Formats: sequence, structure tokens, C-alpha cells
Amino acid sequence: MAIYILTLVIVILFVVGISLIYRGMVKASRLSPEDFEKAKNDLASAHVRENQLKKELESTQKEVGETKAVLQQAQESHQELTAKSQQEIAELKAGQEQYQNHIAQLEEELAALYAKADSQAQSALGIIDGLRKEMEQLRVRVAQAQSTPEAAASAESLKTENQNLKTELEALQAKIQQLQDDLAKNKKESEIQLTEANVSIERLKAEQAALPAAGPGPEKIQDLESQLTQVRQESEAKLQQLNASLEALKAENQNLQNQMKQGAHSGKELEDIQKSKQQAETQLQESLVRIKSLELEIVQLQSQQVKISQDQAQQSELHKLKEMNTFLAQKERLLQTELKKNRVRVVGLEKICEDFKVQLDNMTVKSRAG
Repeated sequence: MAIYILTLVIVILFVVGISLIYRGMVKASRLSPEDFEKAKNDLASAHVRENQLKKELESTQKEVGETKAVLQQAQESHQELTAKSQQEIAELKAGQEQYQNHIAQLEEELAALYAKADSQAQSALGIIDGLRKEMEQLRVRVAQAQSTPEAAASAESLKTENQNLKTELEALQAKIQQLQDDLAKNKKESEIQLTEANVSIERLKAEQAALPAAGPGPEKIQDLESQLTQVRQESEAKLQQLNASLEALKAENQNLQNQMKQGAHSGKELEDIQKSKQQAETQLQESLVRIKSLELEIVQLQSQQVKISQDQAQQSELHKLKEMNTFLAQKERLLQTELKKNRVRVVGLEKICEDFKVQLDNMTVKSRAG
């Protein structure tokens, strides 16, 4: 619809220009040589201003394309950092599960060692009690045998049997001591492993408690979103001002044509147009500086998101950030759409300038021919 309206305006302006050229040619014979020369100079100045404005429009279009490329690069970098964050969180989660499994295994082994030690101790105590009872029985038998005539015959054999029993008892006591030493060693190793596991758990908890403070808060994200909206509004305002400058130039061209027919021209309006053009350039530069500042803040936000990704307990926070990233990506797509619309507007305005340039060139040729 806008293209149709713009085409209709161009056709109307072309018809009006032809009419004015015809009237100017009719009345050209009335102008003095000085007025005619002055009008030619004004026409040349207007032509130079149109060329300058065309270059400014091309420069603006180039800067818009560069801004779009920078935003696209920032989006790709942000997606890469998000994927890396998810991978690191998965690795940390797997590491924590491994620590927990190792701790549970150590606890099971320690419980098994305690149970085995208790069982072996109970068995050893039972054997010792049995041997003590047998020794008491032997003492009773020795005492009884010594009080009878047959004691002398069996005394040597009883001493030998008693010595063998003592040897077996010493071997059993040595075995019990070895079991107790093994139990103490296993217990010490288990305590060391359990201590190391507890230290690792405490370290992970400390890292988990410290990491949320490094991440950006909702206020920072909202502030960034507000700045994006502000920059978009400022860009629209600058484009509107540029359109107004083009409209002023169009009016100036129309006035120039009228003044060529009347033989007079005022330099004050030319100065006003020049000032408007300079203001548009200044505002456009401020908008570009604002966009670069916003891109720097986006890079800083991405750097802070890398730190957040080191904690596996920040799943909910990362989900919120992913939603915010999606929202920012949508905002970016909207901004790109608006930039495309603005580019179409600039092309249309450039077309208008070209048409005026052609009209002025034709007017110059006809004036010289006259």
C-alpha cells in the first residue's frame, strides 16, 4: 500500500514539475541575465545537496546492515554459550552423582567390615573360652593323676599334650591379633576415604552457595530489555527526523523552481536545510553509539552466564535465563524487521531524491537551451 501511495506521489510531482518547467520556459525570456545566472547557481547548489543527502542515506543503510550483522553474531555467540553451559551442568551433575555413589559404597564397605570384625571377634572369644575350659579339665586330670600310682606313667604324655594345646592357643591368639590389626587398618582407611568424600561434598556445597551471587539478577535483565526498547524508539525517531529532512529538501526544490520563474531566491531556507541535515547526522551518530553500548552490555551478560553454568543446582535459574534469551531473540527479530521496514522507507526516499534530481537536470538542460 505504501509503495502505491509513493508511486502516486511521484507521478503527481512529475506532472507538477513538467508544468512548472513549461511555465518557467515561457517566462524565462523575462529574466535578466544576472537573475538567470543566480538561478542556475542555486540549482547547482541544490543538486550538490541532493548528492550529499544520497551519500548520507547510503551510509545510513550500510550502518544498519553492520548493526544487523553484529546482532546476529551476538545471538549465535549466546546460543553457543548456552549449549556449553548446559553441557557443563550435565557434567557437574554426573560428577555429583558419582560422588554420592562412591560415598554410599564406602559406607556399605565400612558396615560390612564392622559386621565381619564383630563376627570374627565373637568366634575368637568362643574358641578362647573353649580352650580355657579344656585347660581346667587338664589341670584337674593332672592333679588326680599325680595322686595315684599311675601318674608317673602318664605324666610325660600329659605334659606333651598340654604343650601342644599351648602352641595352638598362641597361634590362635596371633590370628586374633592379626584380625584386629586388619580391622583397625580397614577402619582407618574407610575413615580417611569418608573424610575425603565429606570434604568434597562440603566444597561442592560451598561452590553452590557462592555461584548464585555471581549471576545477573532480574533487575539487570529488565534494565537491558528497557535499553533495547529505548534504542529502538530512538532509531525510529532518528529515521523520522531524516524523513523530515528529505521532505524539507523536497519543499526547497519546489521553492527553487518557483523562484527561478520569479527571478529571486532566499539563502535563509538553504541554511535551515543544512542545519536540519547536520542535526540528523548528529542524532544518527548518537543512536549508533547507543547501539554499541548495548552490545557491550550483552557481551558482559553472556560472560556472567558462563559463571552461572558452573553450578549444577542452578537448573531453575538457567531455565529462566533461557526464557529471557528467547524473549531477547524475539526482540531482536522484531528490531530486524523494523530495520528492514526502515530500509524500505530509505529506498523510497532515495527514489524521490533521484526523481527530483532528474527533474532538476532536465530543468537545467532546458534553461541552458533557452
